[in-house]
Order: sequence, then structure tokens, then C-alpha cells
Amino acid sequence: KACRWESGGHFQVTLSYYIIARTGTQFDPGVVEAFQRVMTNWLVDVSIRWTPDMSVGNSALDEDHRRLIKLINQLATADARGDRSVIESVLDELIHYTDFHFSREEEHMLRVGFPQYLPHKEKHEHLLRQVHVLRKRFFNGLPGRLSDEIIEFLSRWLTTHIQTHDQQYRSFLEEHGHNLN
Repeated sequence: KACRWESGGHFQVTLSYYIIARTGTQFDPGVVEAFQRVMTNWLVDVSIRWTPDMSVGNSALDEDHRRLIKLINQLATADARGDRSVIESVLDELIHYTDFHFSREEEHMLRVGFPQYLPHKEKHEHLLRQVHVLRKRFFNGLPGRLSDEIIEFLSRWLTTHIQTHDQQYRSFLEEHGHNLN
């Protein structure tokens, strides 16, 4: 059976647990520790990265986006390590900061009369509902790890939202001569 080494995939995690469970009996503890560092760094390396084309031209909103990216990356790292307490903590921080960011972004949109404000706000509300359901499921007994699909969903949603929907806001600001900051 062929093995697939895709970023964040189930196979790496299963292999990691297999090796960690046999530390001291089949595998040298020092080698296992080095393996864990390499795997964690490898998984983090394929996380979301901020790029200049993600900028919406507003330093506060850009900083919010950087922080949200950092939180999703932290969530992916904690998940890769199987650290439930860190997953819970980062998931809560991600929810609270996302709510704060959405409020700030929506205030900006209202202030300048962004015509797509309501559909944009609905996208925000829809994501928050989805994340609250995820949080409730996780805290009520979902296994110790989030699924790869959940991490992928959050990563994809954030990058797509910034690069598509938030860029529409930037374009509106530029077209109407509004100060971006």
C-alpha cells in the first residue's frame, strides 16, 4: 500500500503516534524527540503565510489578518502535536479574536458606506456560527484532535475571504478616494 506524505495528512500523525508510543522500547528517545521536532516544524512550514497581496491597505485590519493567520497556524501545530489543552485555548482565542476583527472591519465598512456591507457581514456571521458549532463539538467530546478537514477549512476560508471579499473592500476604498488607514 502506497504511503502519501501530504501536508497535515493523517498518515504523518499516525506514524508519529506509532513512533512515540514505542519510545524507549523500539526507538531511541533522543531520535524520537528529534523526529517530533522535525515533524512539527514540517507541518508548521506548510501553514498559511502572509503575503503582500493579502493587504487590504489598512494597517489595523492587516495586523488583524496576520494575527488570525498566526492563530490558525498555532491551532494546526497544537493539533499536530495532539495537545488538546492548547487546541482548546487557541480555538477560544481564535473565536474571540475573529469576532473582534469582524466587528472592527464592519465598523470601517459602515463608516465609508461600503455597498457590499450586508453580504460581507453575513459571510462573517456564517463563519462564526460554523466555528461555534465546531468548538461545541470539540469541547463536548470530539476526539483529542481536530480533523485535517477542519484545519483546511479554516485556512482556506481565511485566505479566500481576505484575497477575495476583503479585496473588494480595498478596491472600493481606492475607487472612492478614501484613506485606507
